[in-house]
Amino acid sequence: MMPQIVDSCLSTNENLATASLQCLTNLTLTVNLGSHASIVETLPRLLGALDVYQSRRLQICKVLVNLSACSAMVPCILAAKIPWCARNLLVEDEDTARRWLRFMVNITQAALDENVTEKSLPVKYKAASPETTYCYLYGSSNQLLLDSLLIHNYEDDELNQLSNTLYKNIKMKKIQGS
Repeated sequence: MMPQIVDSCLSTNENLATASLQCLTNLTLTVNLGSHASIVETLPRLLGALDVYQSRRLQICKVLVNLSACSAMVPCILAAKIPWCARNLLVEDEDTARRWLRFMVNITQAALDENVTEKSLPVKYKAASPETTYCYLYGSSNQLLLDSLLIHNYEDDELNQLSNTLYKNIKMKKIQGS
């Protein structure tokens, strides 16, 4: 069922896509994600959709936040290819930035708590190494991300707090030894 809903989320029909994204958002709140391999299969497509469908970014980010709240999903998320627009999502409208930052905070906190390493990422779902979400967050080229988190000052206090938490989580994971 999940792959069909994701297919609809990526439809060129905006009404169908919107309704499907809302349905997927609700499903990811209520379904036991740890036991749903089908949702893991859709992660690369959802993340990739952020690059293609700018008008759907907020709703896709809502789905990703829900997925990232399940610690069993985090290694698969970290293994997936990071969207090209990842850094741009930090400066989109406040709602999208808030959801994207919450998503990133959730996965970095889970990576810290569960001591997820690059070697522990599921090979079946792993993108090419420099393109994984894990490498984006913890790789040698993450300085640009860290710099953006440091220099960007949001007008919204919650966004600043999320940004600071993400920065601290990344730094702590590097100290812990990624």
